[in-house]
Order: sequence, then C-alpha cells, then structure tokens
Amino acid sequence: MVRIPPDQLTVRRFRPEDAGEVAQCAYRCYDYSYMGEALYVPERVIEMNRTGEMVSVVAEGPDGKVYGHAALLFAPGAPSPESGCAFVVPEARGGGTFVRLKRQLLEL
Repeated sequence: MVRIPPDQLTVRRFRPEDAGEVAQCAYRCYDYSYMGEALYVPERVIEMNRTGEMVSVVAEGPDGKVYGHAALLFAPGAPSPESGCAFVVPEARGGGTFVRLKRQLLEL
C-alpha cells in the first residue's frame, strides 16, 4: 500500500463527479457494513447533496482521487444537522485528515 502524505491532500466541497469515488471509499473502509446504503450509491450521494439533505466534503489527492469524505446530514424537523458519513481510506490515514474534513464542515 502506497501512503498518501496528509499534506498532499486537499479538503474541499463535494462535486458530483466525486460520487463514484466516495462510494468506493465507503466500501474500502466499511465493506457493506456502514449503516444506510446511500453512500454506496453514487446517484444517491449526488441527489442528497443537490437537495441539501447532505452537505459533503472530500479529501482529494494530488492524483485527483478521493481519499476521504465527511458530511453534515439535515433531517427534516431536526434542530441541527448531524455530522457523519466520515471516513478516510487506510493509505491516507494519520496526519489529521479526518480532523481536517470535520473542520471544513464547520466552516461551511
């Protein structure tokens, strides 16, 4: 496994073209054990971000691939969003990538 240095990752807002890689990252981190199936369906990730049900950020490597994801989830009637759907693939873990994803959500 080739490690991705954390300082080479850019944390940014999700774009629709990221959805397939977000689904792959979810699978690599959780297999199919993550609660809810939306993260495994690229079209659903796109739709949730389009409608505002979910607001996502990703960690992108210098190769343009997605190595991590985190989101705010907005449930109808909830007083505040839930922070979740957060994961970083093994080769990009360490060095604060997870924290950077969460901080980016706070800045939205």
